[in-house]
Amino acid sequence: MRISPYAKKSAGAWILATFMILFSCQELEVPDMTADEVAAAAERLGQDGPNGLIFGSEAPGEASSPTSAGGVMPYIIAGANAGGNRTCAEVSSAFNVSFESSTGKDDYGSEAQYDLGPFTIKMTGGTFIEWTFNGSEDECLDEVAFIVKGGNAANVYVYSGGFTTDSGLASPPNSSDESAGLSNLTICYTVTTKPDAPTVSVESVEECYEEGVTESLNANDYITSTDPVKWFTTEEGDEEANPIITELDVAVTLWAEAYNGNCVSSSRTPITLLLEDCDDTVIEEDPCTDWFGETAWADGPQYPNIANWFTYTPYNGEENTVTLYAGQTLEAGQVTLSAPSDGKVTITIILNEGWRFARVKDNVKIQGYSSTPQWNSPRLGRFANKQSVPLSENSVTVEVNTANFYGIHVDVEEEREVECPDEED
Repeated sequence: MRISPYAKKSAGAWILATFMILFSCQELEVPDMTADEVAAAAERLGQDGPNGLIFGSEAPGEASSPTSAGGVMPYIIAGANAGGNRTCAEVSSAFNVSFESSTGKDDYGSEAQYDLGPFTIKMTGGTFIEWTFNGSEDECLDEVAFIVKGGNAANVYVYSGGFTTDSGLASPPNSSDESAGLSNLTICYTVTTKPDAPTVSVESVEECYEEGVTESLNANDYITSTDPVKWFTTEEGDEEANPIITELDVAVTLWAEAYNGNCVSSSRTPITLLLEDCDDTVIEEDPCTDWFGETAWADGPQYPNIANWFTYTPYNGEENTVTLYAGQTLEAGQVTLSAPSDGKVTITIILNEGWRFARVKDNVKIQGYSSTPQWNSPRLGRFANKQSVPLSENSVTVEVNTANFYGIHVDVEEEREVECPDEED
């Protein structure tokens, strides 16, 4: 809200005069008032007009009528033209408001609606004006004043920003106490471009509280764009926020809105701040692990007449996937046997997370059988298909001859958590 210098000057004088009257009638101790205290009192006593401008007894001109539908009171101001025409320069001087553009004095014809600069003007009865700002989506109407001339005087309606339309504007009342018909209209205005939404260096910030070093977080420290910003508690609400965070262990999301005069960015940018009491934070260290070797077999019936659990896998000529078991019960991975092609079967072994091929030669061995294996034990050294898979790989593909049964043996290692050694060790 803009504070008119007239309010501070006149209201300040009124306060001092009041004190003088009171002190002449009563024996009171006169308090000392600084210039700032007088100005603050002047603001409190000023008349807060609906258009956001404040005037005391020394207003920019004579208060007039009619008040617009948006609640803006017009004034008749002094000027060089005896016929009542006023210029944007005279409005700027009277209201202490600057304008970058003007439509110039536009004599009214008989149109019910017409465009004047970036505005659409609608007339009612040749007397009352309704206006709408027609700027682009990227433009804002920062300041605007309408000089509405009729008869021998002009009403000046001044808006301090935020308005894009209003109605009920007219010239001053004549001797019949009715507004004279419009003779000409001048619009003084400033159009600004909406700033881009603010940019931030990070989307979230987490810092440890440290007395005397990091006792707060300031959201402004992470803005990388150049336009000034205001902070809000929500993405679209009007509640402004303090960008400085001091509360511990509470994540706070703030929304930054860039502004240029009365023009604000179309969207807001969030940032989340968290100031932590790290003395209460338990930091979990990564566990210590080691690798342990296991013998693994593709799932199936157990080899006959042997004391161990080694298994073979039946194959019926169709694609099939079975579990690769290590140590008889640990699921180390999956084994897929493809459908046959040109007398060949492709066997793919994929290990689960936390498993790897053992650091030994020929860690994959495969033997095909035309009938159920009958020997007392599988002879790994005689398996027809052998392959050494490096530690860096977690899968392997082997092409073998078509058979009715397969013994698929894999040497693997499992990563397991172990007790961490002492730091001294």
